Amino acid sequence: MTQKVKWPFRVVFSDQEFPTSIVKSIFLAGPSPRSSAEADWRHTALEVLTSLGYDGTVFLPVPSHRFNPAKPETRQAEWSYDAQVAWECDARQRADVIAFWVPRVIDPGKPDLGMPGFTTNFELGEDLATGKVIYGRPAHAQKCRYLDQRVEEASLPVHESLESLLADAIQRLSAGALRTGGETRIPLSIWQCAAFQAWYANLKSAGNRLDGAQVLNTVRVVNGRFLFAFTMRVQIWIAAECRHKNGEVIVGRPDISAVIAFYRDESNAVHLALVREFRSPVNNSTGYVYELPGGSSFSQSEDPVLNAREELSEETGLQIDSMGRFKRIGCRQLASTFSIHRAQVYAVELVHQEFEQLRCSSECQQVFGQASHSERTHVELTTLDRVLDLPLDYAMLGMIFEAAKILGLISQKTP
Repeated sequence: MTQKVKWPFRVVFSDQEFPTSIVKSIFLAGPSPRSSAEADWRHTALEVLTSLGYDGTVFLPVPSHRFNPAKPETRQAEWSYDAQVAWECDARQRADVIAFWVPRVIDPGKPDLGMPGFTTNFELGEDLATGKVIYGRPAHAQKCRYLDQRVEEASLPVHESLESLLADAIQRLSAGALRTGGETRIPLSIWQCAAFQAWYANLKSAGNRLDGAQVLNTVRVVNGRFLFAFTMRVQIWIAAECRHKNGEVIVGRPDISAVIAFYRDESNAVHLALVREFRSPVNNSTGYVYELPGGSSFSQSEDPVLNAREELSEETGLQIDSMGRFKRIGCRQLASTFSIHRAQVYAVELVHQEFEQLRCSSECQQVFGQASHSERTHVELTTLDRVLDLPLDYAMLGMIFEAAKILGLISQKTP
């Protein structure tokens, strides 16, 4: 009997159960030989991973008895095609990185056409939006032009060697992160997002538990290097109700910093600086969003108050150097029925010269924002007692109302 190979990492075959904890994982996706008599490229992949010093988990979508025919086929009777499909779908959802290697061979002389990779085509299209895909194929691989183009359009490289592909996978995973139970369904790229961790910390603080998740989509910016947003379907155990909440979709993106820039004139009227901007989700008759100056940073470690100052300058042209002028109002979620992100709100009282600068910018319709991000903003001035006349959304009104109470800008008593 041939001795079982001992890899320096954990290999999970498609006839085996998934681990209950994970640090980092790679799914080896691609066409498989139809016959166990033909060599599977994944043997080479495991050797490459060994030579590169990989120390995580590999999801290998082949039953162990087929991948290593010389070993006793103790589980062969338990394997079925339906079970294989279910395992592959589950494993791809669990994986941190899905490494697609497509050594496609189409041989009309064979009843099964050799190794056409029809299923691989479907899986690549299904997984591309998850942000977990890396892709490669040998230079001689047949019929890969379409796959190449779609991958390049996603700002991903097309690797021409298995070594390059797997080195890319290892680099993306870095040291990984320990996840257990339902956490093993959260891919590393999302697990490491500050927005996800803030949401998850509060979920656990409430005594609840994440039992399942499926990534539906990701949005990457800066040439694909920064994970800006994601959507996931989640399963949560609600401890206080002793039941699961199933199937809800959450949207994650970085928290924003928002600025209440206000000016009190000689009559004690309170003026507010807003920005007007076209945003695609806008749903009012003006066709524009009216909002507080604000936005998010591409750096997860940036101080929210520094981001607030930068956004105020970027969207209104007003530069305030003294950080001590920014008063923190609070932090609240903006749309708690679907998005996990929050607003960090700050207020700054303007002096007469600053207010006149904004008035001039508003009257001449000066354009601000980052043109490279197709951002185009205009300063809009209003007074606190006229703020309801503009189509601000309820999230914006809530931030203004809370700031007005804390700053003593409204005198009426509220419950």
